[in-house]
Amino acid sequence: MQGNVGHKKLLIDQDKIKQVNWCRRTNLLSFASVLEVSKSTLHRRVKEGYLRPHSSALRPHLCDENKLKRLKFCLLMVDSHDPHDNPSFIDICNYVHIDEKWFYMSKETQWYYMLPSEDEPL
Repeated sequence: MQGNVGHKKLLIDQDKIKQVNWCRRTNLLSFASVLEVSKSTLHRRVKEGYLRPHSSALRPHLCDENKLKRLKFCLLMVDSHDPHDNPSFIDICNYVHIDEKWFYMSKETQWYYMLPSEDEPL
């Protein structure tokens, strides 16, 4: 009876996995709901190696053009009309600075679950 007892292994179609959007593959619960399987079944497939977790690290770097724009902005804030030729910064009490994190809500590190044969997302 060895090998014939217990629940039979639920196979997940690879084509169905490839059609799932990347934003739904970030955690097992949302991925399982799209595939219409339980979360524990999906977790077992990850442990077996049928699916693999992949972390995508976002590493934003300033390009030369953006560095130049930031430098120009800083130079615009210098008050050169000082009578004693002592440069100082312009009073910026009437400026509103909005934190950039509200506009760029992407995480620095994002996890995806994918097939071993799939290419890693950019």
